[in-house]
Amino acid sequence: MLVARCWLVAAPRAASALPFNSVDRSGARTRPTPDLPAPARRFQPAQRLRHKSEFDRVYRDSRRSTDACFAVLTRNSGGSIPRLGLSIAARTIGNAVRRNRIKRLVRESFRQHQHELPAVDIVVNARSGARDADNAVIVRSLEKHWRTVVKQCAPS
Repeated sequence: MLVARCWLVAAPRAASALPFNSVDRSGARTRPTPDLPAPARRFQPAQRLRHKSEFDRVYRDSRRSTDACFAVLTRNSGGSIPRLGLSIAARTIGNAVRRNRIKRLVRESFRQHQHELPAVDIVVNARSGARDADNAVIVRSLEKHWRTVVKQCAPS
């Protein structure tokens, strides 16, 4: 709570330290507004596979792409957006820290490539190669899988 109070006190001072840079219609000088990044493409809850039946549908009828790190299964969803499901087994990957790191990397990669992907349901299974792979190897592997998904689902 003490930190919050200090921040509330410091915030007006920080704003007042900014130099004036323009004049509005009334002739008053105005301070610059901080540059905010463009809205990022978020990983929305609607883009997640949540139920066992959704995972089972993908496992039953899917196209596969595999390498040492991941097995990626895709199935046409009939929806309007791609959806992602993760299957990161403790037996394969190890403790929660390792599993969560891989899940974060997969989600972030999906978020960055979602605009390229067709409307499919995707399940990503981690394989033993992902356990000790560094982040760059995992990201390259996922990018290869996303390209494969696009090729597999492209109209012939």
